[in-house]
Amino acid sequence: MTKHFLIASLAFSSVIMPLDALALNFNKTYVFGSSNSSMGNVFNVTTAINNLDPTLIPPGFPGPTPASPPYFQGRFSNGPVWVEYLTEDLGIDLKASTTLSVPFPGATIPSPITQDPNTGQLIVSPFYNGATATNSVNFAFGGATSGATGVGDFGPLIPGVQTQVSHLINDLGTNSIDKKDLIILFAGTNDLRSNPDVDPEAIVSNFEGVITELYNKGGRRFLVANSPDLSQEPGIPDNEAFVNNLVANINQFNSSLDSSLKGLAQSLNQINITSLDLYGFLNEVRDNPEEFGYTNIDQACFDEVNLTICSLQQQNEYFYWDNLHWTSKTHELIGEFALQNLQQTHEPVPEPLTILGAGTAVAFGTKFKPTFRTFIK
Repeated sequence: MTKHFLIASLAFSSVIMPLDALALNFNKTYVFGSSNSSMGNVFNVTTAINNLDPTLIPPGFPGPTPASPPYFQGRFSNGPVWVEYLTEDLGIDLKASTTLSVPFPGATIPSPITQDPNTGQLIVSPFYNGATATNSVNFAFGGATSGATGVGDFGPLIPGVQTQVSHLINDLGTNSIDKKDLIILFAGTNDLRSNPDVDPEAIVSNFEGVITELYNKGGRRFLVANSPDLSQEPGIPDNEAFVNNLVANINQFNSSLDSSLKGLAQSLNQINITSLDLYGFLNEVRDNPEEFGYTNIDQACFDEVNLTICSLQQQNEYFYWDNLHWTSKTHELIGEFALQNLQQTHEPVPEPLTILGAGTAVAFGTKFKPTFRTFIK
């Protein structure tokens, strides 16, 4: 079958088309990634561990993370994150994986943690009693890398994207991912930010591996984001050599990822990959802050050192919530941008699928003007 790869222009110049204009009929959604996609998984795990007998808590283990408040219900932001805005628009009830897991197979009591039967160490529970076959699940964890674990002192506890995907596949068992399920993948930022010597090609290889695994399990509809410009984050060290190296790694990763996704679209029959250009989109927003109501695009609203927070009104005007993460307003913009891209690359077509999404949404000559919800809770 001839495959067509949809090449489109920057969606910043697009209008949002209503759902009834370009119907999107996803059944469920599976999300894999790190903190900017997480709906409280790290918070749920750290809270559960802190509720254990003190003798079972690892030395130096932090309290519930991120502290909520000032963070919003365990999100690394002051409100919902972008995948929540997106799935709300899609009419999908997305659940954090740690709200569905149990301590051992067959258990009826929910638990985000369990013990490794071989080592006795506390681990994130991989047991769901088949709940992933009937629920939309967000497996994203703050601190996750594109590999098996996370970054930081307790990185080994954190399921990286490869581990997140294995949790889904193992729980599905003989069940398959439905061809109308949407799989969302946004990762690699922790790999790039935490390791100056990182090999961007290795991150891309991790992406290729999990996409192929999910495809072999039945997945056909993918939304894959590239890396935003991490050098703009308030928490990035003021070190020219570090910043230049980071920018070079980001550019290499994004270029290689784009080529990889195009190759997968050509080689995997009936796959539909929507490539989400966060790098280009967020740079456009930052270059035009007044058009989106921003008055501060460089500083964090929440000062993690002095424990001060900008006013509620100002929270709607800040691009960054803390030194690494976006405000919920920025998340909402990204959710709207993702919706645009999906509307352009997942148009209803006769089976089997012949349109393979890539790039960003098609321009219609009108600037992106989202309608903001009330998101400061």
